[in-house]
Amino acid sequence: MKLRTQKIRGNDYVVVNERVRAFRAHESFRDMSIETEILNISDDRVVMIARVKDANGNIRATGHAEEIQTKSGVNSTSFIENCETSAVGRCLGFLGIGVDDSIATFEEVERAIERQEEKPSTTPTPEPAEEKSEPDWKEVVCPYKKHKGTKIGEIAVSDPDYLEYFATKLDTMQDEKFAWAIGQFMKTRNQDGNQGFELVA
Repeated sequence: MKLRTQKIRGNDYVVVNERVRAFRAHESFRDMSIETEILNISDDRVVMIARVKDANGNIRATGHAEEIQTKSGVNSTSFIENCETSAVGRCLGFLGIGVDDSIATFEEVERAIERQEEKPSTTPTPEPAEEKSEPDWKEVVCPYKKHKGTKIGEIAVSDPDYLEYFATKLDTMQDEKFAWAIGQFMKTRNQDGNQGFELVA
């Protein structure tokens, strides 16, 4: 199955509806469902979570999103709907759909760039850093709480739910090596993203 992409600043990003279409059509996800929930909402801000659950109700992937209502543009009237779409897109990315280059979707990156351009800045916007690679994610050591000092490969066997929890926190994680390893763990847990999807521009 081919997944349509669009370019932003020379990089290809999958559009959300392509991830949803693949999720609905692919045999690997036949018995799974998508749920969304508003975690926090005010007059001009909303935070949402999307979850993919299997037939037994087990969470297989999650994705968070935040949107701010703006005075113009699509978020002036539809910031809640956009937030839900972004959360679903990220969630399906963590499930392994359309993540050859990025968990982020085209829509998510496009809105992030729009927000950056709306804010005047005295310093130039840095180019996105290239993803760092490690020879083996299983050798990365957990720096947090009850599994501190334990290799992620060992935690993946003994307590995979612990690592899945951290997969929902990747956007706020300061330890880049640990965040990278968690992303690799989620790819492995979800068949390495090798469900036969082909990205096309």
